[in-house]
Amino acid sequence: MTTLKDIAKSLNISAMTVSRAINDPKRVNKDLLVKIYEEMERLNYRPNPAARALVNHKTGIIQVVIYNKLSAKDIYFICLMSSVIEYLSKNNYSIIVKHGYDKFSNCDGMIIMGLSQGDDIAMFKKIDIPTVLFGKTEQNVDYVDINNSQGMYLATNYLIQNKYKNIAFVTIDDNEPFCKERLNGYFKALKYNKIPIKKEKVFLTNNSIEGGQSIFNKILECAPDAIVCSTDLIALGIIEGAKRKDINIPKDLAVIGFD
Repeated sequence: MTTLKDIAKSLNISAMTVSRAINDPKRVNKDLLVKIYEEMERLNYRPNPAARALVNHKTGIIQVVIYNKLSAKDIYFICLMSSVIEYLSKNNYSIIVKHGYDKFSNCDGMIIMGLSQGDDIAMFKKIDIPTVLFGKTEQNVDYVDINNSQGMYLATNYLIQNKYKNIAFVTIDDNEPFCKERLNGYFKALKYNKIPIKKEKVFLTNNSIEGGQSIFNKILECAPDAIVCSTDLIALGIIEGAKRKDINIPKDLAVIGFD
């Protein structure tokens, strides 16, 4: 296996210079840097990750922590993880995925998904490395989130602009902030278009295809011409429920999911 010393000997330079070209290229002359990289390619040199970690005090690993409210079978989760993996790979990071936070691996940082209210307080008492949370938190940590209220407002308003008036809303039976925000977005669109808000058109279920299916017959009692769903999984369940009733979507009933 080719080593730093082999590269250095081939170019008649010091191994320290080769090491600097790998770990701190700004300190190496551009012409020499090109020669070093070309020689590394010619000799099929591959840096030793463990050795680099010792030198740079970095592991090149990002840990993703997933909580119980986020299932690995969830379409939303699959899309989210696919994007995380793609971005980390492009930036030469490896990834470790763990369920829960009982044990942390040696890593350069963490991405946390699926926390419930209150979990973040206990969580961040244990963390002393750079961390990004997916979803809002009142803790002193960076987080990434979407505008849940605006997203649901746009979905509901789109239906209204397309002449749907009797619009039901299905949300997750949970007290998490994003659930309330999405419900508020639905109410906001109705209010903006001067459509009366009727609580009996709001339905609660669990966040699953089965949850959408189980609530569908009850929703039909209010004879909606459209249904806005708080998540895509619930929307899939609603669509499946409609198929079983021979209800054509979107001819007989419009359905929108959001995630």
